[in-house]
Amino acid sequence: MEFTGERFIPALSNAEDDIYYEHYNRYISIAEMAKEKYVLDAACGSGYGSGILADVATQVYGIDIDAEAIEYAQNTYAHKNLEFQTASVTEIPFEDDTFDIVISFETIEHLAEPSQQLFMDEIERVLKQDGILIMSTPDKELYSEKNLYNNHFHIKEFYEKEFYNFLRSRFKHVNFIYQRNEICNVISGHLCNDMKVIRKDYLDSSQGKYIIAICSQNELVEQKCASLQIHTGEYGKKIHRIIELQNEVEEKNKWAFSLDEEVENLRSIINDERTQFQSLQIQLQEKESLIQKQLEESKNKDESIQTLESNKEELLGEITQKQE
Repeated sequence: MEFTGERFIPALSNAEDDIYYEHYNRYISIAEMAKEKYVLDAACGSGYGSGILADVATQVYGIDIDAEAIEYAQNTYAHKNLEFQTASVTEIPFEDDTFDIVISFETIEHLAEPSQQLFMDEIERVLKQDGILIMSTPDKELYSEKNLYNNHFHIKEFYEKEFYNFLRSRFKHVNFIYQRNEICNVISGHLCNDMKVIRKDYLDSSQGKYIIAICSQNELVEQKCASLQIHTGEYGKKIHRIIELQNEVEEKNKWAFSLDEEVENLRSIINDERTQFQSLQIQLQEKESLIQKQLEESKNKDESIQTLESNKEELLGEITQKQE
């Protein structure tokens, strides 16, 4: 299978990338809820999540509309209690009241609104009366708008309140848990078996990049679904990246300062040239004025010469008459 950037394929992804942690952690966090249950993984993709659930569930079925993904899942995540089928989430190929749990992670936003409603119809149909739906989707505000990001694979994303109302129109009880990345300080070693959580206030956070909804017609009870995965070396990578960005900023600042100096030099040259130009304009105006004055003097002289010529002609005429 080819990695497109949207469908998660563990074998083709870097184990240190966010996508790796985000996708795995969703299934790991709710695996305890699937223990000894009949589970449907709707839009299972490459099948890695169905494989995680099959380790604890009684039976898991994974469906996906992509035949290539299903073939890959069948060849990669074989379990005796796990079956994969090519099928659309709007036409789920199972009888009514079949599943204890239906899981659908990062699927609903890939459907247009009419198909979203058909998907929910099918979930309600195949889910037992006391069954549970676990569905995740990105929070449009945090995932897209805050980051100025547009995922061209997504058709209809939800704001948190909008997603809640969407699910509450189908289920009496809807509870949200949230997935996000945090920075943590870790103390560990080969003599340490248990890890203490010193601060738990982050567990009560009511916001996250991804919303994971737990829905049922029956009242929901407390579940073991909180999960923490350590991004090995992530803090060091972020510090390294910050230093790289700082160095880039310093280089750009130096470049900006050099441009400022060049601009100032150009301004100085322009000012000098402007002064010279103004001086030349003044000289030109003075010369034009002098030329105009000389032209006027020349005109006056021409007029005087014409007068003299006229007087000369008159005198010659008078002399000629007297001689006759």
